[in-house]
Amino acid sequence: MDLVGTKLKVTERISIRFETLFRQTRCTTRKFVIMILISVAGGFVAGTLLFDNTSLAAVMAACMFPAPYLYLTVRSSTAAREEIEGLENTMSIITNAYAGNNDIIKAVETYVEEKNRYIPEHLRIPTPFDEFVSEIRFINPNVEHGLYRLAAKVKNRYFTEWVKTLILCHHDRRLKFALFPIIKAMNDAKSMQIESDSMMVKVWRDYLMTAGLMFSVIPMMRFSNAEWFSLLTKTAIGKFLIILMLLTALATAFYVMKATKPSNR
Repeated sequence: MDLVGTKLKVTERISIRFETLFRQTRCTTRKFVIMILISVAGGFVAGTLLFDNTSLAAVMAACMFPAPYLYLTVRSSTAAREEIEGLENTMSIITNAYAGNNDIIKAVETYVEEKNRYIPEHLRIPTPFDEFVSEIRFINPNVEHGLYRLAAKVKNRYFTEWVKTLILCHHDRRLKFALFPIIKAMNDAKSMQIESDSMMVKVWRDYLMTAGLMFSVIPMMRFSNAEWFSLLTKTAIGKFLIILMLLTALATAFYVMKATKPSNR
């Protein structure tokens, strides 16, 4: 069955992605920009020292541009796992409330009110569920659009499936009992995630060691065979090989990031 509603635009998805990333890592836009500037400057300096060539240093600086995003994404995985610990309970509370009142907004409000009941207002940290209620009440009353935004803020495939089912329930309330098996499946998957976490650390360690060994050949060549170093950094073919190495390292970093993301995300 097709989900009829207002889906998110690409720009909106990107905006939500960075908002979620900053929330999970407690980073700000200003800090992120500073991290990018430091990464680019560091890449240029390292490239100058490593290759003794301005053009290759510029390419290395460009390859270092996504480094802060990769770093925050890896950090956010840990924060996301901590969030997911309480996500199952949140989904269960909202599902039980919705099964009783047949109103998605009131069900989420029930959870938000219960969560905030014993927390002083100045200590409350807004969650995607708080934002969902506020957006529906004060910005855009389109429930489906709000649910799509909610799903984009929490990277968990069981949660995404749960939200999609909620959207279907918005059209046919008889489907509300399909929400409970999703929560049970999420609980079963939590134990599997613990085992995969140790493997993710090993993959990143192996990747960094491999990349380090690959680029360590260049400074070794500089001191052991100056003629070969000159051919590698001064000729067109040599520069092409170094640029290929840099792009390969960057591409594999994104591949490792994708391969090591939590299995339930």
